[in-house]
Amino acid sequence: MFAWLHYDESKDRAFCFDRVSFYHKTNNKLNKHTELSFIVNGFNNWKKASEKFQSHENGKMHVNSIHFLLSINTNVSVISLLSKQKIEEQKNASTALLTIISTLRYLSQMGISIRGHSHNDGNFLSLLEERCVDVPCLRYWIQQKNNWLSSDIQNEILEIMSLNLQRELVQSIKKIRILLYNC
Repeated sequence: MFAWLHYDESKDRAFCFDRVSFYHKTNNKLNKHTELSFIVNGFNNWKKASEKFQSHENGKMHVNSIHFLLSINTNVSVISLLSKQKIEEQKNASTALLTIISTLRYLSQMGISIRGHSHNDGNFLSLLEERCVDVPCLRYWIQQKNNWLSSDIQNEILEIMSLNLQRELVQSIKKIRILLYNC
């Protein structure tokens, strides 16, 4: 029933195995919320045992100890878990941004208007909604109504695209001139 419970016959007391392990692995550091009866002194109030065991098992300190011990035993630190989560968030953000950019590029190449009569309609948002089927992480960014979808950012992205196109055209013209001079 309580897998964490350890009974010491010589002392006639019960201890929380997980909390004792946590206590030793953290160099015997206790705080004001620590239940000494399950760690140092041992528990021996047998009349209220079930109630106290249940209360201890559901307590924050017990749960934190288990999480700490699991992270040590699996060699997975909280920092690495957070890093993995952050990397995943960055991948999703990057995918969403690239989808937004490619959608703007498509609409501009086809000569299709981007915005409608209000901020919440138009070909751009309609096409992004459709693309959520193929790019599920895009839904989060659309629902956020963050700056990526604002008309200012759309204009900035379009301006960057036009500057890149101009650079490519200039490079092509330079190559043609070099070829003409060589002939």
